[in-house]
Amino acid sequence: MVLDQVRSKLVIEKTSILHSELIAHEKVSLRGINKLKNYIYNFNSEIILPSILLCNKTNVIIDGHHRFHIIKLLKVNQIPVSLIDYNSDLILTNEKNSLSKKEIIRSAKNNKIFPPRTSKHLVNFKHHCFPLIIISDLRIIN
Repeated sequence: MVLDQVRSKLVIEKTSILHSELIAHEKVSLRGINKLKNYIYNFNSEIILPSILLCNKTNVIIDGHHRFHIIKLLKVNQIPVSLIDYNSDLILTNEKNSLSKKEIIRSAKNNKIFPPRTSKHLVNFKHHCFPLIIISDLRIIN
């Protein structure tokens, strides 16, 4: 119930878009890529992953850099995304909210990519913080 309330406030649209239209704001770690790659390669059939969360105004990746990288490696052109209201006060950039959203968007658009895990986006809902990935929906990757 709470999850539905959060999603309804933050998710604008669920869709798929070309990978060339997504803009990263963080680098990925080799360890993270390898863990996700091992997870995916253990599937014999369909691959199911959480959608990548994008700012609905800029197409900047807010959550899902490692998933995005792996999906590109799989040569999938249409990336499953959830467009979110990144300007919402419910979204924090990290526990202290010490990194500004404007700085994240500006850096991404100027191709000044942050190190891995610089932002750890959270949802602050009714005085509880949750990882932002909870608003992703599961999608089959073809």
